[in-house]
Amino acid sequence: MKIRDLPLGCIIWYRNDILGITGATLPGKYYDMNCKKINGNDFDYELVEE
Repeated sequence: MKIRDLPLGCIIWYRNDILGITGATLPGKYYDMNCKKINGNDFDYELVEE
C-alpha cells in the first residue's frame, strides 16, 4: 500500500523510529513509498524497504 493512500493522521515508522505523521509532519518524499500495517495502534504503519 502506498503511503499517499493512507488517511491523514497515520503514524509512519521506520526501524522503530517515527518518520512522521501523514498530513502533518511526514516529508513529501515518503508519500510514493510503500508501507504495511503493524500491530499496535490502528494508525501505525511501517515503511517497507524496496
